[in-house]
Amino acid sequence: MKKSIFLSVLIVNFLISSSCNSASTSERSEYGAQSYAELIIKVFENTVHERLPEQMNIKIEEYDLSTRGILFSGHPLVYKITCTPSDEHIFPYIFYISEWGDASCSLSEASFQEVDLVLVTPLIYVFYPIQLSTGSFKIHSDINDIFNEVVFASKYSTTIREYLNSPLPANFRPLQVQDKAASVLITIALPGSHIPDNNILSALAPGKTIVLTAIPETGPIKTRIIPPPETAESLKLKKNLLDLLHTALTSAGDREKLRSLKQEIDTLAARPVPGAAQKAEAGKNLMYQLAGIEPGSLDYVYIDSYTEKISPDTIMDYNSEKAELTKSIPGATLENLPDLLFLFETFQPQAIASPGKYEDGRIMLGADPKQYVPGDEELVVSEIGDRIAHIAVTATAAERQAALKKAGISRRSITSLLSGLIIKHPRTDTVGEQVFEITEVV
Repeated sequence: MKKSIFLSVLIVNFLISSSCNSASTSERSEYGAQSYAELIIKVFENTVHERLPEQMNIKIEEYDLSTRGILFSGHPLVYKITCTPSDEHIFPYIFYISEWGDASCSLSEASFQEVDLVLVTPLIYVFYPIQLSTGSFKIHSDINDIFNEVVFASKYSTTIREYLNSPLPANFRPLQVQDKAASVLITIALPGSHIPDNNILSALAPGKTIVLTAIPETGPIKTRIIPPPETAESLKLKKNLLDLLHTALTSAGDREKLRSLKQEIDTLAARPVPGAAQKAEAGKNLMYQLAGIEPGSLDYVYIDSYTEKISPDTIMDYNSEKAELTKSIPGATLENLPDLLFLFETFQPQAIASPGKYEDGRIMLGADPKQYVPGDEELVVSEIGDRIAHIAVTATAAERQAALKKAGISRRSITSLLSGLIIKHPRTDTVGEQVFEITEVV
């Protein structure tokens, strides 16, 4: 997983000529005619043929990854994707896509392990061959860029935070924790660490895949890949989502039908399944790709009935998908003021260290040419700051001072903190355009 998913890939001859063991057709899928992996591969093939016409031959085959050192419990679908350039002097580009959710797996401790897990999305695993030879060809870079775009690699490879809200199991010696959108990577020192069963590990981040890497004093590194436990509800969600995506394949051009499918996928996010919202979001993005339309193009916009929003803005207004970030923040009440100030002082350095970025604004809707898109840490600090600001205007100075005094916070320290308090908060403007303003509270 630590290897960059943006590296060029050159595969030596024995990888090209290796035999593969196809999975039994009867084991292919219980969820309908097509799997997530097959649908994603379809999008990838279409995109390659559109952008690199006659430059690349793509071969898809079911594959047994145990021949490459990946040991699965169960029979998940695995596909080997071989992209062979028309230039015979350039080595093929190879990677593997695996369904997840019905089987855990581990990387073999044997010396013949030849692939590495490089990406986890809410729908699939992606493995690349371990590089035995390196080099650089533009065609490899082009293919890699297309694949990363199709699977939203930048979104799912980015580390959101380097800690978990849940305490790690006892007798763990953690070396590193990386919490990502669909997975959690935990690296531990094996000597002195007791590895619990998969259910305990899955409970650390419900709905996400846990990738546990144990480093011994000597010998091979051990890696265990643990998807969330499957339940009747999670299987039902998977079947429903695949059925909707399959329908989207035959509904390209029918915007009303696609709009109805989008709404049905949105309802899946509320299912009582850990990670349902992430799967629904990934499924909706895949639906857009299958239909060949831009995200958001199915949303209704009623210009005539638009009225300017005048109520206070929150993270939910800016991006409802970020609501999970604020669940553990205390409410905007006077008794919570000391805790809010402590959290602000704790998270502000992280927000400064992980700033957001500017993206092109929708000028035709009245936005600025460049709009600021905050990072997750900034959104958290923003929400904490908004709650502090709310208390500042709803409580009297005497009430605020009494609450701080009771908590043992001096007037001098709170004045020093607030004097540097910058709250970044979002507002929605024009027709839903998101604008990020910066205001000072002193």
